[in-house]
Amino acid sequence: MSLGVGVFSLPTTMNAVGWVLGVGLCCYFGVLSMALMLLLLGVVEERNIRSWEDLTGLAPVACSLSRVSLLLSLLIGNAAHMQTISGMLFDLMTYFVTDDYGEYHFGVWQRVTLLFIFLGVASPFCFTEDLAALHYVGKSVAGVVLLLCAAVAVSSCIMLARGEEVHSDQATPPVSGDLQVLLSTAPSVCFAFTGMLSFWEVFAALKQGVGVEQALPRMKKTVILSAGLVLVVYLIVSGCCVLAFGQMAGKMHKGSGFGNVLYNFPMDNYPVTLLCAALVVVIVLEYPVINFPLVSTCVCT
Repeated sequence: MSLGVGVFSLPTTMNAVGWVLGVGLCCYFGVLSMALMLLLLGVVEERNIRSWEDLTGLAPVACSLSRVSLLLSLLIGNAAHMQTISGMLFDLMTYFVTDDYGEYHFGVWQRVTLLFIFLGVASPFCFTEDLAALHYVGKSVAGVVLLLCAAVAVSSCIMLARGEEVHSDQATPPVSGDLQVLLSTAPSVCFAFTGMLSFWEVFAALKQGVGVEQALPRMKKTVILSAGLVLVVYLIVSGCCVLAFGQMAGKMHKGSGFGNVLYNFPMDNYPVTLLCAALVVVIVLEYPVINFPLVSTCVCT
């Protein structure tokens, strides 16, 4: 599963549709994603599939459709990641370096400059031939995101223990919005469960590492455990933030904070702030991991 910055936008989603529908959407897409990957493993085992090309060859035009969807998914995912961390880095610099946080607008040229720097750092790693060579990046990203999720949950619980939660009139309602809001919000929750993007690359790395016979059962355990872990983390972070901040979760307009619940925590909450700085670093390094399926497809083509 892909565990990234999308978890910190889920409280905003829950405020849009209500916490009942928000929890329902998370559970639905989490279980659906796991079920589809297990189904795919069944097809791989039954048909002795060895690559995405073999898999997509089972159905007409499936290869073209899968490549288009892969391109769009990676484009959207990378754009969202870079948008988030570039704004966070700008705000962190204005707080720690210039001491004028929130006074200046994060303009187009500042954004373009940071994006070029990010791409310059990440590009040399985009053309590795084996995803296993980037395993340290995956561990770093997962470790930082999990630590940041823990810091967010603990900080929210401390606020609740001190009685600093929002008033009842600002609490997140069980159900909010209409069908149109639900339909426009559901894709953002769905996109938080994007494990299928690197499915085959992870499976291939497992076969190379533990052998073909052990790879299939190991992959099944990986799918189930990772899907369960991601879903639990998403629900804990969203639930704690919604209880602590209510409808204000992700609604901070200072800096680049709108839609990102991390901005609900003050900058002097150093466990969260320093982990945000670490998040910027690891998300930049994750760029080659996210793009690995697309690069592999282009090279093979």
